Amino acid sequence: MSNNVNRKKILLIGAGFMAREYIKVVRDLEVNLEVVGNSKENAEKLQNECGIEVRYGGIQKYLESLKIDDDVYAIVAVNERALGKVTKLLVQAGCKHILVEKPGVIDVNEGKEILCLSQNCSIYVAYNRRFYASTYAAEEIINQDGGVSSFNIEFTEWKHIFDQMENKDCFDKMVLANSSHVIDMAMFLSGGKIDSVSPVISGKDIIEWHRSGSVFGGVGFTDKKQIFTYSANWNAPGRWGIELNTSEHRLIFRPLEKLQLQDRGSVKIYEVDTDYSLDEKYKPGLYREVIAFLNDDMDNRLCTLKEQVANMDIYSKISGENYYE
Repeated sequence: MSNNVNRKKILLIGAGFMAREYIKVVRDLEVNLEVVGNSKENAEKLQNECGIEVRYGGIQKYLESLKIDDDVYAIVAVNERALGKVTKLLVQAGCKHILVEKPGVIDVNEGKEILCLSQNCSIYVAYNRRFYASTYAAEEIINQDGGVSSFNIEFTEWKHIFDQMENKDCFDKMVLANSSHVIDMAMFLSGGKIDSVSPVISGKDIIEWHRSGSVFGGVGFTDKKQIFTYSANWNAPGRWGIELNTSEHRLIFRPLEKLQLQDRGSVKIYEVDTDYSLDEKYKPGLYREVIAFLNDDMDNRLCTLKEQVANMDIYSKISGENYYE
């Protein structure tokens, strides 16, 4: 690990599942870490589990008593509805480097407000699937083959799982808050940006927590003239999946963590041999994502908040979801 990374400090806001996953990575990176939770109960639970000090009382209280230096890199891992609020507080406190869990914000106007305030700040949205071992392996093949010509996305969500959850806050924005992981990964690998899309939405009012629709399909073009299609039926069996076509291969991600190939002239599908060790040791993609963040995204791999806010219009067209609160 470079001395440049070791000298930096991480301020982790949150005490839930994702905070635990980030702690596993940061602890092994031997970077100075400070964790701030909201409730005393969750903070003490996290502290006992991970063996590190966890402050409680919320980030606003923390910022009232301490100054954020330029070498502080903040990771925001709170619930979806609080992501924008916490990010805004950090920007106003002078934080220069922020990585916020997806979807970053759930309201377009809130996102635009933060962007206006953050002229001297780098804000990234944590789409960790850009950092999967399978993604890196796919990029090599795509580059060798001369690029992606077309692709297909499936973002079926498991309704029976979400039905059982007590807290359904933001479930009406499920495509933005969850399914966008798949769409973002596919677009990232394609190398293009969505230029136009013709969506079809049905199954409205069938799912109580997502009345805007439950069956989705469509076709579109990227700015590189690549054709893409997508589908999802939340009332039927399915999964997340991506298929990308080059002149020589079909690249298949089912699950997204693994890459399979089909060669031109063959129906055989086989798994690509690559090093999955980091994705097996940590939450997949997270280790490389944190490294990229601490290195100020030198490879332009992270999703910026500006990019995310622009994409929210596309996610709204695909899903029928409303991102203006």
